[in-house]
Amino acid sequence: MAKIQKNSHNLNTAIVLKSLEREAVPLFKQLNKLQKIENGDDYELAGKAMSSLKLVLGKAQEKENELRLPLKKLDKDIAELFKPFQTSVLEAQVRIKNEMLAYVLLQESRKLKLEEDFGSGKIKKATTFMAKATAFEVVSSFSNTVKRWTAIPINEELTPRQYMMPDVQKIKEALKAGKAVKGWEWKQLKNISI
Repeated sequence: MAKIQKNSHNLNTAIVLKSLEREAVPLFKQLNKLQKIENGDDYELAGKAMSSLKLVLGKAQEKENELRLPLKKLDKDIAELFKPFQTSVLEAQVRIKNEMLAYVLLQESRKLKLEEDFGSGKIKKATTFMAKATAFEVVSSFSNTVKRWTAIPINEELTPRQYMMPDVQKIKEALKAGKAVKGWEWKQLKNISI
């Protein structure tokens, strides 16, 4: 039964698409004839054909959205279904990695103390030092410690201007409200609207 519904859905989608394509064919033909707009009649013809084509495109987008709606809901439902598991795995990963790092740092501090004791003469034999130092080594066939460079903000207010991204939306709103924004202007540009 599900296969019949799927085939019916695919057939309906194909029929709708073909219908829209047929509706657009004469409009494309009109537009293809217009290699260059040379007079007011050409301009009017181009505007009319583009306006009609835009309506067909609107129908196509509306139908596509209608057809995608169950898929979007299904996609959302699947994401919601997997989210608790994924969250629990990520939380466990963060917690365990933090514990592992704390252990590595503890072992490193113990090894540092051992080196100090050896350097000060508290531990006299090199074999004793080596035996104890080996015990503080962190070895695993499943993980290793890596160092990575990363930028960490200490005081974001001191960040140089060239490293900041302008918030274009806020700038647009300020300019629209009549406020001056240094380095920006509110300008009306010509464009064709159909």
